[in-house]
Amino acid sequence: MNGYLTDADLILSDGQALPNNTAADSTNMVKVGGPTGGKTSILVYAATDIDVLTGKVASIELQAFTSDTAASAVSPITAAHVYGLHKTAADAAIDLAAGDLVTEIAIPDRLLNENSYTWVQLVYATDDDLSAMKVNAFVVIDA
Repeated sequence: MNGYLTDADLILSDGQALPNNTAADSTNMVKVGGPTGGKTSILVYAATDIDVLTGKVASIELQAFTSDTAASAVSPITAAHVYGLHKTAADAAIDLAAGDLVTEIAIPDRLLNENSYTWVQLVYATDDDLSAMKVNAFVVIDA
């Protein structure tokens, strides 16, 4: 995926369509469990061209959980957000070509470990119709 040798268990989104004027979870959750030594991150690539106009909002947010069932888990990030992308309406347009790196999100090792969170997912959100645009997202572990 995007030139990386990727295990299927590390894929959050594989050609996942972005939402239409709403928020949507990544297709999958990934278990990162245990200390990662700060060497684990999530890469998000454009699977198609992605265009978000000036005046529109788009974000990619990291969430972490104690189980692989988002509906029954509690997100650790209650007072703050961990964003990989946070475009406000006042920001310039985003214009990415298929294959471009959208963002890299370092997985916050201490936050996960101190709260016993072992699963991560992404939340894609927008106030625009981005449903024709797709992303690939996966966990990578640096050696």
